[in-house]
Amino acid sequence: MSRAGAVNPAPPSRILDPLVSAPTTEPTGFRAALRQLVDQVPGVLGVVFCDEEGEAVDLCVASGSRAGSDDEYDLRVAGATWAIAVDLLRRNVEAKGPGATGLLVAMCGRYTYFVAPVGESYFLAIWARADVSLGKALHAAQQLVARLLLEV
Repeated sequence: MSRAGAVNPAPPSRILDPLVSAPTTEPTGFRAALRQLVDQVPGVLGVVFCDEEGEAVDLCVASGSRAGSDDEYDLRVAGATWAIAVDLLRRNVEAKGPGATGLLVAMCGRYTYFVAPVGESYFLAIWARADVSLGKALHAAQQLVARLLLEV
């Protein structure tokens, strides 16, 4: 609300953004697996499971990860953004031949992102604080990818 008591409209980018038309992602059968990763690795703020175009299939945000922020929206946008990197990662893995694996880790100031392909049509993006244990997060990501591969 403004000082005069009138409601301020959402910024134009949020009004026109198709991701906002569905502000919440309906839970799927994947939610429990995503929640397990968020709960078992201290410092993980959220995880999003996306299709190859970056559309969120399901996601899970840690409770109280950032006060005053729309974390679910941010994760949906991150998933859409990481789709480009995942496509490049897949191409690199394909060029290396059978048995090659791919995982992208981006360490950016306050946050670390882990992005991993899940089969040929999906990927996983994990959002964590910069102080997250890389070993625990990578191990949990690998376990989650293996579990999701059995379900997709």
